[in-house]
Amino acid sequence: MTTPEFANTPEPPYYAVIFSSLRGDGDHGYRRMAERMIELASRQPGFLGVESARNPDGFGITVSYWTTPEAISDWKANIEHLAAQDLGKRLWYSNFELRVAKVERAYGKQATTAVIRKSKNPEYRLGSEILAIWKNPTNAPESLSSSTASLGVAGASFMDMQLHSGYLPGAIGRIVQLHASFYAEHSGFGVEFEAKVASELAAFCRRMNPVRDGIWLAVEADKILGSIVVDGANAEDKGAHLRWFIVSDKLRGSGAGNQLLRVAMDFCSDRQYRSVYLWTFDQLHAARHLYEKYGFKLIKEQLGNQWGKEVNEQLFVKSNT
Repeated sequence: MTTPEFANTPEPPYYAVIFSSLRGDGDHGYRRMAERMIELASRQPGFLGVESARNPDGFGITVSYWTTPEAISDWKANIEHLAAQDLGKRLWYSNFELRVAKVERAYGKQATTAVIRKSKNPEYRLGSEILAIWKNPTNAPESLSSSTASLGVAGASFMDMQLHSGYLPGAIGRIVQLHASFYAEHSGFGVEFEAKVASELAAFCRRMNPVRDGIWLAVEADKILGSIVVDGANAEDKGAHLRWFIVSDKLRGSGAGNQLLRVAMDFCSDRQYRSVYLWTFDQLHAARHLYEKYGFKLIKEQLGNQWGKEVNEQLFVKSNT
């Protein structure tokens, strides 16, 4: 879609997200998604405006403007935006490139007032069709159903979930509880494991630096149902440390874990970390599948009891060089 006027941005500095793309054949719901994303972004904290244009051959550029890098990260983690990103990769774009830049100077011929167009059609305004497809691909219109049926999209519980970037009150206790309950039931871990998670997570939260570290929470109805952490304290020497990745039984198999890992890996790419590593053990087959999907490779195996019980510990590393 094309926005009719210039964004009304403040005096620099601020940040620009530049998305260049080449459309594939057919609409496949793209116009509805584009309307919805602009409407949704305009309600996001830190949003300053957007400019977008596309030529008849399908090449287009959309530039959105934001107050801070944190505002960009929060928008990137918005659950509807994540759904649209996946549909874009699979349905709408034959090629694309995204760039993030800091605007330090800005000048022009004429100042204008930004206009965010909102469709008068309720179907566009609510984005109901896009969400309905993600909840149940079998209900998609004919033009979309054949393309989305194989997406493996999440169920209703996933669509009710929000990804929150940063600490929330009660997060430490809830993440510890998720870990203690799951690993007690499935691996026989006990109090030593729970105490280790509690002490190390509390220490991380107290020293967390948002420039290098990240924590993301899967939240539904104000309840934390999943988490993932990137600890960048020793990223230059050892690589960034991926930690405390877990989802509740309610979200397991919904795709929430995939979205958490994706946001964490995007954060590491944005920070240009040369490598990311994690420690796990060999009973966690579903998690290993996800790690390998995102490029992690098993580097080392050893018997150890760092979690209070002897298991076959595994070191996975993802290289970004």
